[in-house]
Amino acid sequence: LVLLVAIHEAGHVIAARRQGAGSHILSVSVFGGWAFSSFEKEDARRLLHNIAGGPIASLLTCLGLGALAAWLPPGIVPTAVFRFLLAWNTMILLPNLLPFWPFDGGWIAFCLRWARSKSFEQAWTDMYFFHRFAGALSIVSGLGGTVMFVSTPEIAFYWFLLALMGFFPIYSAKRMHQRMALGESTFKQLAGISVAEYAALD
Repeated sequence: LVLLVAIHEAGHVIAARRQGAGSHILSVSVFGGWAFSSFEKEDARRLLHNIAGGPIASLLTCLGLGALAAWLPPGIVPTAVFRFLLAWNTMILLPNLLPFWPFDGGWIAFCLRWARSKSFEQAWTDMYFFHRFAGALSIVSGLGGTVMFVSTPEIAFYWFLLALMGFFPIYSAKRMHQRMALGESTFKQLAGISVAEYAALD
C-alpha cells in the first residue's frame, strides 16, 4: 500500500523534474505522502504540471492493475491481489481529486484560478472563501436532510455524513488562512526546507 502512495508522489517528482525543478523533498507513509519542489511557488503553469503528475501516475497505475486483473484467470491469488490493489489505488485517486486543499484537486483548482486571475494572493483568497462556503453549505444541507429524514434512519445517515464532511473544507480554510499570512514572497522562499520545518509554519 505504501508503494501505491510512493508511485503517486513519484509522479509529482517526475513532473517537477520535467519542468526543471532544482531540488525535491519526498515523504511517504501509509497515511499519505508529500512532494515538494524548489520552484513550487513560482508560477501557476509549473505548479499545475507538478500537481497533475501525481493523479496521472495513480491513473496509469489503475489502468495497469486493471489490465493485469482482467488478463489473469479468476480465482487465483495474484488476481485477487491485483483487484485489491486496484480498489485501494482507486480510493487514493478519487478522493484526492476533490477540489479541496490540500488534496491535489484543491491545488489544481487553485492553479487554474491563479492562471486566470494572474494573482497568487487573489487565487488563494478565492479558494479560502470557496472552502468556507462549501463547508457551510455541506453542514447546513446535511443537518437539514438529517432532520427531514429522521424517520428513515438509512437515509438520514447519509445526510448526517454529508454534514460531517462539511467540517473538512472548514478546517482546510482555517489552514489556508494561516498560510495567507505568509504572503507570496515567503511562499517562494520555502524551497529546500524540510517537511518538518514546513509543517512547523502552522
